[in-house]
Amino acid sequence: MGSEDLKLIQLLKSNDEHAFQVVFEKYASRVYKNALILMKDTGWSDDIVQEVFIKLWKYRDQLLDESNLWNFILVLTRREAYNKLRGIKRSQEAFERLWTHFTTPHYDSEKVIICRDGLDHLQRIIQILPPKQQEVFLLNKIEGLSYEEIANKLGISNSTVRNHLVVASKVIKSKIRKADLLVLLLFCNF
Repeated sequence: MGSEDLKLIQLLKSNDEHAFQVVFEKYASRVYKNALILMKDTGWSDDIVQEVFIKLWKYRDQLLDESNLWNFILVLTRREAYNKLRGIKRSQEAFERLWTHFTTPHYDSEKVIICRDGLDHLQRIIQILPPKQQEVFLLNKIEGLSYEEIANKLGISNSTVRNHLVVASKVIKSKIRKADLLVLLLFCNF
């Protein structure tokens, strides 16, 4: 470890904001590159850069004077990326369970009417997606095609398919929350 990093660690531990800025300028691009390798998404990689440096500032007192600053930052980067990936997977699984439920027939007539209204609203939300996101979303969620099948069918990469699905899911979940549609959709679940 260089003497510059040792000095930066000491300054960080003494709450020096200028030292933090220097560390950010020195390592942010490396954090971004490592996050991009793991996430394969520029938006999430930007988020991870922010989270890593927030945590670095928050846990600066845990840095040891003999610590390798880059290794500490790299560990934070990997943890943030893995946590983000786990969260994305959980969100996708929950949404897929909800979607499956709404494509299953209901037999209580009053409940059917209420659920159809909810599904109609959900369909309108899906229709506001950009055409390519909408197409990828419907191919995956309605037709049950895998990422690879969609990629082959549309002539795009698997990661582009994944990105379209993640963005579409975020938009749909956001709109569901804003429209208080979640309560209605949960009612249909019982």
